Amino acid sequence: MEEHLRSLEETRDLYRLYVVFKHTFEAIQRCREADLKKYDITPEQATALILLKNIGEKATPTEISGWLFRKPHTTLNLLRRMQKQGLVDMTPDSCNKHIIRIKLTEKGCEVYDHVILYTSAADTLGFLSKKEQQQLLSLLELVKEKALEYLKLDSKTVTRLTAALMLPFSDTSNTPE
Repeated sequence: MEEHLRSLEETRDLYRLYVVFKHTFEAIQRCREADLKKYDITPEQATALILLKNIGEKATPTEISGWLFRKPHTTLNLLRRMQKQGLVDMTPDSCNKHIIRIKLTEKGCEVYDHVILYTSAADTLGFLSKKEQQQLLSLLELVKEKALEYLKLDSKTVTRLTAALMLPFSDTSNTPE
């Protein structure tokens, strides 16, 4: 990546933007943690539940680690904790015993139905108009693309992986009443 010479003022402005972005994420993350505390899971576990629900029973720890942007051993530890909590089952693949398949348990499905509500997101982002939400989303997508370019990650792959994190809002059967 090519280095850019920036003025001290521009560097300060960019750093301030970074700090506000980071603090905003951390504040929203803490709100999410508070939402999930009653289900005794972390935001990372909630994300894994969403992924597993959308991927289905063919999911493997390696696939999940790619979607979470985590190292495989970190993801495996996360999944083992989820297994101990009764949220997921991990079983060897029927054709290849070296591959582990992960699926949600009944308890995992019940918790999923609650974690997709995103109460904190509605409370912290819902005050924005639809137009402002779209503007923010567009700007964040641009920043994400630039970060992925910086990391030399294939945006097509990341787009495919990101799709697994999208909630199936068109399928109302997944939304609790």
